[in-house]
Amino acid sequence: MRIFITLILLSASLIVHSQNDVLLIYIDASESGSQLIQIQQDVNKLVESRKDSEVYLFISKGESPIVTNDRNEVAKQLRKLRMVTITAPDYLKDVRFLNNAILENNYISNINNITIDNGLDNQFEIHFWFNEEDYNSLSLNKKMVDPILFSNKLKFKNNQQNNCTAILHLSNDSDSNKIITYE
Repeated sequence: MRIFITLILLSASLIVHSQNDVLLIYIDASESGSQLIQIQQDVNKLVESRKDSEVYLFISKGESPIVTNDRNEVAKQLRKLRMVTITAPDYLKDVRFLNNAILENNYISNINNITIDNGLDNQFEIHFWFNEEDYNSLSLNKKMVDPILFSNKLKFKNNQQNNCTAILHLSNDSDSNKIITYE
């Protein structure tokens, strides 16, 4: 009887877990230089504004990214941006790592049932921080953004899933930032 009750409670907690909104944050700070403090402030504000969302922070650092899915650790992890050497990302590994994190954390639980209009029960918001010149010259839309969206059925041919939003934060040398909704 105890095992039965335990299984029911475990099942209920997994269902509740999978129904929360998701805020996934990817930061490539390798070329950010003077923008690090601004990135840190922007991400902290974003996380604070999404109190009901599960948070996953990924700071790319080549072979050893900084990662947390604990919203209480986000500010601490972001401070590391100014204390450690940020090496160039390995975008292919980053895509694989993020895809695994999405599955392991059960952010998307019914990938086979997702269509453009249905199947994603929660809001899925992904923010990408890139240097604008790198984003354009390295075609990071094709190397990073599209692979994550397509592989998780968050994008279909020319449209994104209705409950998914992808936002690009592009910095440049003139200290002006662009925020673009990705489509």
